[in-house]
Amino acid sequence: MASLDQASIVVLAQNYNPSIVSKEWLQRKGVLTGPVSNFVHAPPVSMVEGVELGLLLDENRLQLVLKQPRTENLDRLTGCANRFVEALPETPYTAVGLNFRFSVRASSLNQSAILTPKKAKLRQLFGSGYQVGSRITFAHDRFRVTAQIPAEGGTEEVKYISFNFHAGVTDAAEARQMIAEHRTMLTRAESILAGVAPDG
Repeated sequence: MASLDQASIVVLAQNYNPSIVSKEWLQRKGVLTGPVSNFVHAPPVSMVEGVELGLLLDENRLQLVLKQPRTENLDRLTGCANRFVEALPETPYTAVGLNFRFSVRASSLNQSAILTPKKAKLRQLFGSGYQVGSRITFAHDRFRVTAQIPAEGGTEEVKYISFNFHAGVTDAAEARQMIAEHRTMLTRAESILAGVAPDG
């Protein structure tokens, strides 16, 4: 069965100021709650690791990672991203990325659902030991989506299918709107997953 292996939100901006994003600031603003197990705070970067979430901030990029994503804790990720954007409303935000990675049994991959190459031509070009994976980009609502689907075959028991939903934004309000689409975009990713790895 397929399972959500990674979930993260990336918020891009021009000129974040990592020096103000200390552990204390994050806790005071309610961005991260609970104990912090690891913390680095230097002028070019801030990195904070909590029990459930990790945060990495440099001058242009905030990345929030949910360590063990499950349906019941996805709201923690979106809540933290929203509180961060609320805490810095004047920041010139430029884009939001919603990222999901699923682990699937290698034997369940069925790329013929999306890709049926001419095997004779591929053997002619690459020999008999080739594997075909897919990187597909498409538009969905306001997002530009990239789906990466690994090659069938090989010796691995588990393979990973990942999705990046990327939307340009111009301000904090738009950034929060895109963050709010997190569960909807997860549902879209799961619908594609069901087509390419139906038995997960």
